[in-house]
Amino acid sequence: MPSFLLRTIFLVFLVGLLANFKVKAQFFNGATSASCVSLSEPGFTAQTGPSPYFVTFSPGTYRSGEVIEVTLQSSQAQVSSFNAIMCQARPLSDGSSPVGSFDIQNSPDYQYVVCPDDSAQQFSFNGTITNFNSNPKFLPVTFSWVAPDSSVGDVIFFSTVVQSNGIFWEALPSQALSAVNTPPVITCPASVTVFSLSNNVGNTASWVDPTCTDLEQNDITLTTSCNPTSGSFFSGVQSNTVTCTCTDNGGLSDTCVFTVTVRTVNTPPVITCPASVTVFSLPNNVGNTAFWVDPTCTDLEQNDITLTTSCNPTSGSFFSGVQSNSVTCTCKDNGGLSDTCVFTVTVQNVNTPPVITCPASVTVFSLPNNVGNTASWVDPTCTDLEQNDITLTTSCNPTSGSFFSGVQSNSVLCTCTVNGRISDTCVFIVTVEITPNGL
Repeated sequence: MPSFLLRTIFLVFLVGLLANFKVKAQFFNGATSASCVSLSEPGFTAQTGPSPYFVTFSPGTYRSGEVIEVTLQSSQAQVSSFNAIMCQARPLSDGSSPVGSFDIQNSPDYQYVVCPDDSAQQFSFNGTITNFNSNPKFLPVTFSWVAPDSSVGDVIFFSTVVQSNGIFWEALPSQALSAVNTPPVITCPASVTVFSLSNNVGNTASWVDPTCTDLEQNDITLTTSCNPTSGSFFSGVQSNTVTCTCTDNGGLSDTCVFTVTVRTVNTPPVITCPASVTVFSLPNNVGNTAFWVDPTCTDLEQNDITLTTSCNPTSGSFFSGVQSNSVTCTCKDNGGLSDTCVFTVTVQNVNTPPVITCPASVTVFSLPNNVGNTASWVDPTCTDLEQNDITLTTSCNPTSGSFFSGVQSNSVLCTCTVNGRISDTCVFIVTVEITPNGL
């Protein structure tokens, strides 16, 4: 055989071998991450004519997290299978990255492709599927696709399908899968209270903008407005309704209402301090703590405003040394007006016990038959080094004017107490004697 004929046969064989290798190489064991963006492999040329393959889905719209059945079909009866596939769902607004996730349930024929997700700066591990082998796969084939948790707007499924023998169609688009629009949710600011200007003509009122959220907020424009607007002038002294609306670019909206109340001209509050307080020092006159009841605060508008009271120093503070200390208390309303009052905390020397002096003993004669008699006396005297600043209480048992039975001597115990704590006692005698001349 001539050598040129041998060379010709060899070249034909080599071209056939290379062509066969090229067909086998494309998505032979599935697509790789290098094909994530273009859905093709370098060095291969896709068909330019119409594709027999197309993708449908059910249902025709989706909500966040909903499962959509995606089906690959053929429009030609003679095309009933395919060898390889790469499929993604991409948002219509920005088709650069896969969204959602496929559920192939450990299928022996399909696997996931790890594709970089540019929008989230992370990897999408189940947003792209491909074949696991190059065995023929018969149509129709259905995959489950789970919509993302947050709506991304309308979605298109792109598929590259390899039929066989180097015949494939690249990045075939489906119809758009429409996102179901849900109405936004608006939250109004808290109601507002302002005080009128002079002569109760009214005043301006301002507030923070209402908040507005929407399941599709990443892909739509939310417009909020209030009527009247923040900063408006509200006439007179009355309550006014403000209505706020949030509208998405699909035409759905939500409204909320809050109240702006204009009060009469603000008057300052009136504070009343507690009574002054006196405490005795701890040993060595180092001082002591002092407590008091809170001051009272009233305001003509107190039913509609917040009154805040405070004292400096606060109740329970330690007052050093032996001296008088001023405590200043303030009451403030939410219109910025305030009133103050002052009382005194006095720390006295270490307390000394009082000294009591009993009256002289008393003698009375019994009534007939020696039944006894009543006896009276002057109150005992009680003195204390700190008596100008403390309360001294004296008492006797029995009390003056009591009846003493029989003919005998009786002890009377008298006590002087300082502020209900430290005390001193003394005793004197009431004697009931027999009536003179035996009467």
